[in-house]
Amino acid sequence: MCDTFVQPGIHGWIFGKNSDREPNEVQIVEYHPPGSFNSTDQVQCTYTAIPQVEKTRGVVISRPLWMWGAEMGVNDKSVAIGNEAVWTREKIHKQGRLTGMDLVRLALERSSTAEEGVSTITSLLERYGQGGACGYRNKNFHYHNSFLVADPTQAWVLETAGEFWAAKKLSGPYAISNGLTIDQDFDLHHPRLVENAISRGFAKVNEPFSFQKAYRDSFYRFFSGCEIRRAMTTQSLSDHTPVSPSLDNLLLEAFARLRNHGEDPYGMGGFRGTRVCAHSANSLARDATQTTASLVASLEPGHPPQIFTTGTSAPCTSVFKPIPMSQDLRPLFGYPEHTMGETSLWWRHEKLHRLVIEDYSRNMPILEQERDELEQHILLSRSGSRSQELFALVEQAEQRWMEQILSMPRKPLSRYWQRQNRLAGFRI
Repeated sequence: MCDTFVQPGIHGWIFGKNSDREPNEVQIVEYHPPGSFNSTDQVQCTYTAIPQVEKTRGVVISRPLWMWGAEMGVNDKSVAIGNEAVWTREKIHKQGRLTGMDLVRLALERSSTAEEGVSTITSLLERYGQGGACGYRNKNFHYHNSFLVADPTQAWVLETAGEFWAAKKLSGPYAISNGLTIDQDFDLHHPRLVENAISRGFAKVNEPFSFQKAYRDSFYRFFSGCEIRRAMTTQSLSDHTPVSPSLDNLLLEAFARLRNHGEDPYGMGGFRGTRVCAHSANSLARDATQTTASLVASLEPGHPPQIFTTGTSAPCTSVFKPIPMSQDLRPLFGYPEHTMGETSLWWRHEKLHRLVIEDYSRNMPILEQERDELEQHILLSRSGSRSQELFALVEQAEQRWMEQILSMPRKPLSRYWQRQNRLAGFRI
């Protein structure tokens, strides 16, 4: 499960996304420079290879370690894309096609504008289809995809059901959360979208056609908790009042929006995943619901993108840090493995995250104020050339928070989290 939003910035757009996946599913942030290729070259995606294009754009992506594709990313033309799992009434192909994450990365590498990103995704979708197992350990996890695509001058929502799709150009803030949202007001669509829905009995000839009503799967729509999460983000976006309009304030609001736990900020219960800042808790409805990475980007005309990422799970326990577009990011994020180790930022932070959730209501107040102060400091000194220094500053703070929590009596984790720790070879 995931949550993604766009909102108008001071001069362009702000993009934000939480990537929610299995709790031990390490995510890595990396930069890939522009490339040049021959006409016979192929690109090996997660499950299938397709012809490569002559030139690709430089991209910063955040991807699960086992995938080729990306959960979210930004390219050197300030195009940002994130995807969401959605379930529809169309057949899901379980093998040998492009995943939604493949489509995100391919579109980032091949597009110079948001509209071109929409065109790239839909062209690839119609030619190669979408499908394949999308879970880390759960190989029965399959879905279709929706996307938010933005650049400095425009933003689009694109939603799919198998090979069929609809897209809408946005004029204001918008959020998506694992359910179809486009109603009757789409601007672009698959040429047989309405015809297929009517022939399958999803829509009636004499009634106004609604994409989401025709193609949505109501069971998974409820089971995923998507309507509750989307309502939380939409409310947060509509509550925005520019009392002191500045890019820094908009970015701080974006960070906070991805940390939203709803009316009970310290509550961790509930059967379904109904919090934007998601924490796994059971193997049925809250397994693939751990926020394993978060990203916010400011996209302004005439300026390179400003990209901030946690690079770690649980944005509530993490600090958003600036990253440059044009350099190797491995010195910042390390070299992750699939099990616990000290060579990656993701696993080092995971010690803090799993300590905090032992007693969330007691432990979170230890770090919240300093976390927010760190982000304000980072925004005042966010030059890409200082990323190494700022990352080190954050890790020093996280070490202090861990030491303070370890100095107090500890509570045992739930059986669910004890099992996750065993699978990851994780001990504190």
